[in-house]
Amino acid sequence: MMISPLRRGPLQRFLGRLGYPPDGCDLALLDRALTHPSVQDRPHNDRLEFVGDSVLGLIAVLFLQERYPQLSVGEWAALKSKLVSAEHLARIGDRLGLDEFLILGPTAKNDPKTARSRLADSLEAVLGALYLHSQDLSRIRAWLDDFLVTEVEALQALPALGNYKVALQEWTQKHWKILPEYRDRAIGTVQAPRFASTVWVRDRLWGEGEGPNLKSAQQEAAKVTLALLTQTDTLC
Repeated sequence: MMISPLRRGPLQRFLGRLGYPPDGCDLALLDRALTHPSVQDRPHNDRLEFVGDSVLGLIAVLFLQERYPQLSVGEWAALKSKLVSAEHLARIGDRLGLDEFLILGPTAKNDPKTARSRLADSLEAVLGALYLHSQDLSRIRAWLDDFLVTEVEALQALPALGNYKVALQEWTQKHWKILPEYRDRAIGTVQAPRFASTVWVRDRLWGEGEGPNLKSAQQEAAKVTLALLTQTDTLC
């Protein structure tokens, strides 16, 4: 696909914002990454978004292992769910001025409610395009890691970082558009109360947890589930 001179300039300018040279990515591939599916009769970014989602997940895991080796797997999982969330990606898109480079169809242009998801999806597509061009994660991480550091530092200042139930809910909604189900039971006595909780997603048992109260049991079950799901997602 030939890129017109009018389009080539903006694409190269966008590459410059990422620290890439003008020939740092195949421009036809980058153009596709920045073309919304609402555009008719033109290659769009849905497949590149699919690739970019996996690229982002792997980068997030590598980043957390290298920068925060002292954290538990559950803490990694909670942080990863935030790093790959649509809202975080949209904020990165804002800082890159991504919106000015997008090609949108009429329906998308007239739908402000989807603006945030468009940014997130398009950024994932850009990651997919950059990786397919070079197959070099280090080149992507050269600019992306700074955004990840900023987000983790902000998250670590929040008391809700260890809220594995929230993190698990965000993960299942992002990937499967469903909510996890908690099945609870009392296993202690009146004198020494104790509770057990199991997490079910898609009619499958994923994690179990126990605690002195229902909240802690559910948090532990969510922590186990989130670690397993994110590990499975990375391996896939």
